[in-house]
Amino acid sequence: SIINGIQRMEFTNSINLIGNAIERFGIIILLSYGMGFFHIVVLKVTLKIIEVLSEALICGKLINFRMLLPVFHIDVIKKNLRFGLNMSLVSIFSIIQKQIDKLVLSKLFTLKYTGFYSYAFSNLSKGLVISQAISNAVFPDLCEKQSNRKLLFHQYIKLQDLVCLINVPVFSLMPFIAIPLYSYIFDSETANLLFLPIIVLSIGFFMNGTVMIPYRIILASGKSSIASKSAFYSMI
Repeated sequence: SIINGIQRMEFTNSINLIGNAIERFGIIILLSYGMGFFHIVVLKVTLKIIEVLSEALICGKLINFRMLLPVFHIDVIKKNLRFGLNMSLVSIFSIIQKQIDKLVLSKLFTLKYTGFYSYAFSNLSKGLVISQAISNAVFPDLCEKQSNRKLLFHQYIKLQDLVCLINVPVFSLMPFIAIPLYSYIFDSETANLLFLPIIVLSIGFFMNGTVMIPYRIILASGKSSIASKSAFYSMI
């Protein structure tokens, strides 16, 4: 958040891009050598630790290492309490929305097939990385333009068009590469089993991408209650 706030997204984008690439290829390599769930978890945890340490180091270089030390300020808490509570609700509702499909599938199918689906879900979610990078990059600018609604609206239209257009080829391609990709990673039977879920997930992730810029507009306005209500309705 600090790096994004001072508009140095080249650091966070690079870390996310490199981390995601290493994770994807790392999982494929581990599976190809017959390694299992435990080794994949170790890989994910290790990469996350490296990501956090890298971001902390960059923050320290960009601002000051002393400013990263936690200090209790009641005035800061009071100032951000309402906004923070609403954002906490957004996080809770979003987690439920993103995990409920796995919960349902785990009751209907074996852990093996739920795992296949979760892996496909995780891969498809990476298709939003460009949209997320754009929406994160423009957020500080959207905050600054709140006083000029005409300029804000003009910028919003251009950004919304850009994000939607970028996501069209990304998620249109997913169903076409699904069969050869998952046949290579798993086998042809698993690839065929995942084909229909991947089509539905591609549509869902595309729709999710279309609300990223409106979501940033809501947060830039400081009206986090709109975001929490929206997340609640989305969950249902």
